[in-house]
Amino acid sequence: MPTCMYWVLERRALDNTWEAMLSNVALPRHKGGFPRMIGATIGAPDPDFFAVMSGRPSTGRGRINPDIEPYATPGLPEDATDYAKGLLVEPIGTGKYLKKSAMESPGHFILSDLAEMAKKGRQNIGPGESLSGNAPAEDYLARLYVRLKIIAGEDQTAVLRRTDLADQEILIGSITETLSGTVTHDGMDEMSQHTRLRLKKRLSELAPCTDENLRMLFAYSF
Repeated sequence: MPTCMYWVLERRALDNTWEAMLSNVALPRHKGGFPRMIGATIGAPDPDFFAVMSGRPSTGRGRINPDIEPYATPGLPEDATDYAKGLLVEPIGTGKYLKKSAMESPGHFILSDLAEMAKKGRQNIGPGESLSGNAPAEDYLARLYVRLKIIAGEDQTAVLRRTDLADQEILIGSITETLSGTVTHDGMDEMSQHTRLRLKKRLSELAPCTDENLRMLFAYSF
């Protein structure tokens, strides 16, 4: 069973193309706090969650709903961003050292579809709640939806709207991980002023940060 799920949150542009806005490895680029913490829980080691999303076997998953599991559409969409394909398809580069193993079992879904399925789950589920292997698939999807809405800027459990992590920057370039585990975004950490201005303009061309304009892409890694 893989130890983690790598994910990318993409946002639709007004021209109906997509841009990568956030990923689990990009979370450290943002200020700490509740949204970043919740973002880090998505893809944390959870074999039963993996089973619901991808249909991978789990020794703890005793309650299977074949009408839902696996939930995500297998593979990546044809118009996936280069950033997402670089993170979720190719092994992550480690500089001059050996690369990690290639990602496995990629999948994707639109948040508006997830929202409909989440309505069938327990409505008072918390973003950090632990679920048993026998929990309904709908509960796992409801918890994921709550987490994604928090990092996308809408926390219905709080009075104040929180920082929208899906509206801060467009992710480009490749990713390199050092032996110490530090991740760098090549092409972004030292981008030219021309690229910076181009990406800033592109931010203004994105569609509203709503469920139908957000999609999650993921794959598994050892």
